[in-house]
Amino acid sequence: IHPPSLPVNSPFTTLTHLGEASYDWERVAMATADLLRATAAEQPSLINIDYLKNRYRVEFLPYGQTAVYDGTSTSHEPMSVTQVATGEDFLHAMADLHHHGDTYVAARRFLGDLRKGHLGRLALEAPPRSGQRGDG
Repeated sequence: IHPPSLPVNSPFTTLTHLGEASYDWERVAMATADLLRATAAEQPSLINIDYLKNRYRVEFLPYGQTAVYDGTSTSHEPMSVTQVATGEDFLHAMADLHHHGDTYVAARRFLGDLRKGHLGRLALEAPPRSGQRGDG
């Protein structure tokens, strides 16, 4: 059985059927952050990735640039932004900046903010490019 509000192939369809204790919040948050970054790079009009920077003071580096988050670049200055390259680094930086290093709490907040629309309007999947056929 599938809820009519979500497409069958949606990344979050499975999560709607599982109880909250059935999945690892940190892994889902990391994968979601990676998905947002990839979608923003592929089609920036679908996602305003600046919502992450404005809300959490964590910014993804452009594709091709890499950095390893070592936990030392966090600054509690009001205008300071930590740059990261992966969903894992994003979650750790967010946890360090806002939740005393607790990645579980940071993951719950990030996914809750996403569900509540606090990250703005966004699309988790790019529509098929013209000339491509959909799955249906």
